[in-house]
Amino acid sequence: MHELDRLREVMRRDKVFEFVQEKRLPFSAGRHTVVPGELDISHGTILYVENISVSFDGFKALNDLTLYINDGELRCIIGPNGAGKTTMMDVITGKTRPDSGVAYFGQTMDLTRMSEYEIAHAGIGRKFQKPTIFPFHTIFENLELAMAADKRVWPTLLASLNGEQRDRIADVMEIIGLKDMRDQEATSLSHGQKQWLEIGMLLMQNPRLLLGG
Repeated sequence: MHELDRLREVMRRDKVFEFVQEKRLPFSAGRHTVVPGELDISHGTILYVENISVSFDGFKALNDLTLYINDGELRCIIGPNGAGKTTMMDVITGKTRPDSGVAYFGQTMDLTRMSEYEIAHAGIGRKFQKPTIFPFHTIFENLELAMAADKRVWPTLLASLNGEQRDRIADVMEIIGLKDMRDQEATSLSHGQKQWLEIGMLLMQNPRLLLGG
């Protein structure tokens, strides 16, 4: 058996997810409780993409793609224009529905059945090539606006930052290298700094999986 075939056999979804189908909670010793709607990475893999194919007017953008990403792993996908990199991310984030195959976030979340909002809310963030920021707000305000919080009208209007939230913004500004520019409007940043600001805005949403390209 070829190495890829062996890997597919070991990591087949029906094997990995078998225990999830049992509705009896709690599980016996040595197993863990699966809470509906929560990310389950008990097997160490955060993203399962299996046998995904996508066609556009006869052109096959993805052909039987299989990909596994472990929790905390950094993975670089490279290829020429038209190789299917953007289409792959579109499938993972719910923008494009595959013709065939499955995509799971953790053990239980079927991405092919979720909306873009539901996928983002579940913990998958995406960084686009062109930065999407609020140019006439400061760096601090951009991060504040992006913070994971109740975004309904009244909670947003009445919200005020607590110490923990301010510390979180400060930590992210340190990570993206813009701490000394916190009160500067985003429109004055260089292209590279705007890219980092958008990464910071995504980090404020506490994603478990971050896609970029």
